[in-house]
Amino acid sequence: MKMKKQNFNPILLGGLLLASAFLSSCSNTDLEKENIDYRTRTITFEVGQGFNESVDEEARSLSEKPDTIYQTFSDGTEIKTVIERDKEINSRIVYTVNEGTKVLAFIIDAASNKIYSIQELTVASGSKITCEVPNFDVQIIFYSNNNTVTPTTKLAVDDHISITGKNNIEYYPANDAMWFKTSTIKPTDSTLGTIRFKHLFSRIRAVVHCDDGILSFQTTLENVACGQGEINVMKGDMQCIYTGNFLSIPMNASFTSSAQAQMSPYSLFIPADDRIPSRFILNNLNGESFSDKYVNVAYDYYSGYSYTFHMYVNIKRKIIWGWTPEYHQWDAKDPYSPDGGVPASGSSSYFNDKTEYAINTCANAPSYDDLIKILNSGVYWDNSGPTWKDHKGNAHRTGVWVMKKRNWVSSPTYTSVNVKQATSDQRNSDEYIFLPAAGFIGKMANESRGTDYMNADSNEDNHIETYASGDPYLQQVGIEGYYWLNRRVIRNGDWSTNQAYMLYFNSSSAWIEGYRNLCYYGMSLWHFEE
Repeated sequence: MKMKKQNFNPILLGGLLLASAFLSSCSNTDLEKENIDYRTRTITFEVGQGFNESVDEEARSLSEKPDTIYQTFSDGTEIKTVIERDKEINSRIVYTVNEGTKVLAFIIDAASNKIYSIQELTVASGSKITCEVPNFDVQIIFYSNNNTVTPTTKLAVDDHISITGKNNIEYYPANDAMWFKTSTIKPTDSTLGTIRFKHLFSRIRAVVHCDDGILSFQTTLENVACGQGEINVMKGDMQCIYTGNFLSIPMNASFTSSAQAQMSPYSLFIPADDRIPSRFILNNLNGESFSDKYVNVAYDYYSGYSYTFHMYVNIKRKIIWGWTPEYHQWDAKDPYSPDGGVPASGSSSYFNDKTEYAINTCANAPSYDDLIKILNSGVYWDNSGPTWKDHKGNAHRTGVWVMKKRNWVSSPTYTSVNVKQATSDQRNSDEYIFLPAAGFIGKMANESRGTDYMNADSNEDNHIETYASGDPYLQQVGIEGYYWLNRRVIRNGDWSTNQAYMLYFNSSSAWIEGYRNLCYYGMSLWHFEE
């Protein structure tokens, strides 16, 4: 049977062709190359992050042994510094990536080395990420700024992986650029492993060491960090963009208890290409500020690595050995806190009422004869002494300078002396040591000074009863100093049951106190090592 010829309106046919072309164009978005010959599948990866070591780690480690730099300052302070690149045990730990982190996935056609699609992904619960790939060999480049903002890119579908001129510019500290490239993924692959992002920024932390103990420190790294980095997303390479100055990186930390080594958190940075010496500055240690404590270190930093900077500080001792902001009853084993109530008999914070000479915390304190030598060797009041912090953390600078043990004189033998005013001769000399005017714990808050302390006509036994019934009260902080000696007071040939010798001082006088110094007061500890 002969079919009837169909006639089409030329105008209608042209319109249909135009519409078809328009729809076809709309299906090719900027983020995916249409390929109707291949089906796609969804694949899921586990996600982690870490600071990678490069493949030449072994060779590079041979030429990058930690260098130790020593620096001695005019005031006698010594600083030793060591920079170390974190080794495998530290730097290869895989950390999780937060849920909600935005990631760009560049799907690369393994045959043509061109971008097949660019997908905007989000890290899901359980540190997992899912993307769609075609059923042919591909590689995937994952790129993220480690936050909840999707990175931008100049790259487009069909760009070859060797393309230039489409690098990303990332900024410190707003971003934390991370990169990962998979091996070739075949359509038959079912085990895909873990994405472990490589950080393109570097990181560094400070560890400060000091035998005197550390409660806080402030350090700064200079001449090593750029504010911008140019990143080749296809290669995972980053170069510093030098804009005329380097950024300073603060590395600070504070702690609730003292230790001889304390560590700051890590700080990210973009390593500079200009390999000028980096400068590590010690700005503050335990509340004492410095203006001249720094060390210049020639060291090369590489993108994506993790570093630890060690600073060993030996500051010329200025404050007397054994002193802390804590108070003790005479020879008590543990501190007496003004916030903790009056220690009861039998408590470890109660004074030693068993022996004439100290056997606990006052065992190394100066003796009566030692204190006579200390007083007669010179006592100097200073309103601008070394910074010290009281029991509540308030900073003070008041106290007295006394001679170190090696400089004590044997005569005269006065038990009370006038206090002179300190000068730079005492502050800058290695012959003197400083005693903070830390006050004492010695009365109830509602009692006047005269009825409880240093009242020659009072009955001391009544003070024990009265004082024990009230709350401890801290007083004279920053004004006077009270320091236990190593033995009890002798009365008529016998040692007192509730009194011990001590040093008392203020801004005008200092003396041995042996009459109105009750063992249940809370006073400062001290001893001499030189």
